[in-house]
Amino acid sequence: MIRQDLFVTTLYMKMCKIDLVELEKKCLEYYKDNESVYKSNIGGYQGNNFCDETLFHEIAQSIPTVNDKFLGNISIESWVNINGKGSYNERHHHDPIAGTFMSGVFYVKVPQNSGKIIFYDPRPSIMLKTKDMMYYNNGYTYHYYDPSENLMLLFPPWLEHSVEKNESEENRISIAFNILLN
Repeated sequence: MIRQDLFVTTLYMKMCKIDLVELEKKCLEYYKDNESVYKSNIGGYQGNNFCDETLFHEIAQSIPTVNDKFLGNISIESWVNINGKGSYNERHHHDPIAGTFMSGVFYVKVPQNSGKIIFYDPRPSIMLKTKDMMYYNNGYTYHYYDPSENLMLLFPPWLEHSVEKNESEENRISIAFNILLN
């Protein structure tokens, strides 16, 4: 029997080699100089319009290509997430209508027990209760990943996700971003 999966949602993962000491320092300086905004954070800090040319170059070089299709010009918008003990990010998605091509996150500092990222099955909930879903997926409606430092994740902007509470005594630092087509 041949198996072909239909309508697969792809998550891209890449281990990078960015100088995290310098990037963490830059994130903490940004935190001191910029007010927090609310995007999805509960109890943590999110700072809009963060820019790091080394990271942006890495993101741009990591965009997957398909059949040599030209994407055109891109821009990247990003924000710093600093989540201390008890902080988390509630379930959300990024706005694909606003021109977002892909979304992602880059992990700068990831203490042990600082929270996994959870991706939710995008299919309608009625489909998730069917017997085939129980048979093939054990009824799971999500996948989670335990992040590590220097890990970049790229995913569709419409894919809902959240981040668990940081249970460690140290800050978890990440940079979330959207890749926009101009």
